[in-house]
Amino acid sequence: MNKYVIPRSTLSRPQVAALAGVVSTAQEFKRLGDHIPAPTPGQIATTPEEAMRLSQILLERHALTKQKKRIEQRARYVQLAIQRRARVLDELQSDPEAGKVTTICGYDTRLALDDFEWDQWCESNEGVQIFETNRIPGKDGVCVKKNCRTHKGWSALFVEEQTYREGERMGRFVALRQEERKIRERQKRRMLMDGGEGQVEIDG
Repeated sequence: MNKYVIPRSTLSRPQVAALAGVVSTAQEFKRLGDHIPAPTPGQIATTPEEAMRLSQILLERHALTKQKKRIEQRARYVQLAIQRRARVLDELQSDPEAGKVTTICGYDTRLALDDFEWDQWCESNEGVQIFETNRIPGKDGVCVKKNCRTHKGWSALFVEEQTYREGERMGRFVALRQEERKIRERQKRRMLMDGGEGQVEIDG
C-alpha cells in the first residue's frame, strides 16, 4: 500500500474534511477551485463587523425597494397631470367667461412634495382615489397661467428627473448586491480555510 503525504503547508486535516464535506463525488472535488461551495446552514461564522454591514445593506435595500415604488408613482402622476392640463385647457376654452385661452402651464403643486409628504399623500384617501381612477379631478393646485416662467418645461423636466433617479437607484442596488456577495464569499473562504495544522495520509 502506497501512502502519499500532503505537505503540512498545503492543507490541514480540518481543511480537507471541510472541503470533502461540501462535495458528493470525486469530480466535484476536482472542480472545487472553480467556485466557492456553499456551506451548510450554521457553518458560517460572521464577524461583528460583517453582521453590522449585512444588516445595513439589508435596510438600504429595503429603502431602495420603497424608493422604486415612489419613483413609479411620481412618474405615473406626471402623466396624469399632463392629461389634466389638456382637460382643463379644453374646459377653459369652452368657458365664454374665461376669454381667449390658447394654452396653460398645467403644473400641479403636488409635484413639489418632498418624499415624506408624498408618501403620506399617496396613502391619503385623495391619493388612493386618484391612482385607482387614473384621473386628477377638478382644477385645484393646477397652474393656469398662459406664459409661466416659473414652471416652464415642467413635464419634460419631471420625466427626466424620474428616469435619472431610477438609474441612480438601480446603480446603488447593484453595488449593494455585489458588496453582499463579496462578504458571503469571504465568509465561505474563511469557513473552508479555518482549522488546525496537521498532515493527511491518503491511501493509494
